[in-house]
Amino acid sequence: MSDAVKILLSFDEMFWPADTWNVVCVDAFLPECWMLEYEYVTGDDASVTPSPTSDANPGSNPGDNTKVGKHVVTFFACGEKASEVATTNASPTGHAEIIEKALDQLDDMFGGLSSVTKELQPSRARFVDSKIHVWSEERTVGGGYTHPSVFAVGSRHELQKSEWDGRLCFAGEATNSECNPCMQGAVQTGLAAALEAATQMFKVASKPLPADWGTEGDFVRSFG
Repeated sequence: MSDAVKILLSFDEMFWPADTWNVVCVDAFLPECWMLEYEYVTGDDASVTPSPTSDANPGSNPGDNTKVGKHVVTFFACGEKASEVATTNASPTGHAEIIEKALDQLDDMFGGLSSVTKELQPSRARFVDSKIHVWSEERTVGGGYTHPSVFAVGSRHELQKSEWDGRLCFAGEATNSECNPCMQGAVQTGLAAALEAATQMFKVASKPLPADWGTEGDFVRSFG
């Protein structure tokens, strides 16, 4: 499992084409980014609510509350690039250096006389705030998601297998061979492992397993 980082940049105005959502950036500083639009944070409310991007709703700051960038660009990197960014971010001036490079990249992508704004550096005048999140620094996560390596064919199936007659079961996105290694993949394998463990437990106790035990609906009801 390698590292993963996200660099989030917020802007008070969109300067990319309205139909732009995800961009793969070949041979650039950061390899991928996507764009979303959020409501402003007002008063003491620290939450943000996603809303559909619309040309008819350019956004304004309601009241006299602190303005937070409504348009958010998220850059994403894994592997060696993520480790490079994480190392730079740990230095005293690292955060500023990374953000400057990310803004330069956006200007290269969406600036110029033929661009939406007709400006060479459209990001600078609209930039509001930034955040860098390094997943290897999350104690309960430790990095990005798993990825294939040489001679790894079939490894996910092996990781799925329980031990000691089903008394020890494994879950997590690394054990999911049918879904991209993301949160939903981890949830699916968690439900499957819980069902396998419960089946074994009820078998030892000579009791039938409830018909809907371990389904997603049962999971939601249990934690609702």
